[in-house]
Formats: sequence, structure tokens, C-alpha cells
Amino acid sequence: MTQILTVDDDHIMLVILKTVLTKEGYHVTQVKNGKEAIALKDRFAFDLVICDLMMPYANGYEVLSSFRNDPVTANTPIIILSSIGNTATIEEVLSLGANEFISKPFTSADLLHKIKTLLNTRKQTNTMLRN
Repeated sequence: MTQILTVDDDHIMLVILKTVLTKEGYHVTQVKNGKEAIALKDRFAFDLVICDLMMPYANGYEVLSSFRNDPVTANTPIIILSSIGNTATIEEVLSLGANEFISKPFTSADLLHKIKTLLNTRKQTNTMLRN
């Protein structure tokens, strides 16, 4: 079963994400801040991370950096969610290694499309690396 980590300090957003993702058959682990996400990174293998940008304790930039600088998690697909959707922020997040940026509010169809695309790409890459 595909393991997805969701990171957001907004409880309502976590409920929405869990509802949408579990309905599609994904196993969802949820945390309220980046510090908790970074701690879980070393204990569990996630197939994809969905992370808010602005959070207490450790923000989305720190989560992104932690995942990208660890050889074990460097290739984990990461989607950044944020209500700060200006061009400069989007470009910065993508240049730091996020695979996708989704502005809040978003549609579940858009989120699921991006998740499926990233997971399929990862699966194809892993298959090519094994052959």
C-alpha cells in the first residue's frame, strides 16, 4: 500500500487530505509540523510527502531540505501546499527540490492527478534503475 506523509499545522486541512487520500486507497500518516515530519523521515519509508510551507517549529523549506539532503529520502516525491502562491515562492520551492507546488485552495482532482503522476514516474524510474 502506498504510504503518504501529510504535514500541515491546520487540522481541517489534515482531515481533508486524509479523507481524499484514504478514499483513493492510500495509507496516510499525518503530523502537525515540520519537526515531527523530519523525525518520522528516519523511521518510516514514505512513497510521497505532501507538506504545507508555513508551519511552526520547522517549516516546509526545512522539511524539503531535510528530505533532499538525506540519501535515503532524496528521491521521495514532495508536493508543497501553500496559500502563498506567488511566482517567486513557487519558483523558489521548485528550485529547492519540490516536485510540485499546489496553491490552496485546491481541488481534490488536481491533487490526485499530481500524486498519481509523481508515483507513476517514481515507479518507472525505480524499474529502470533495477534493470
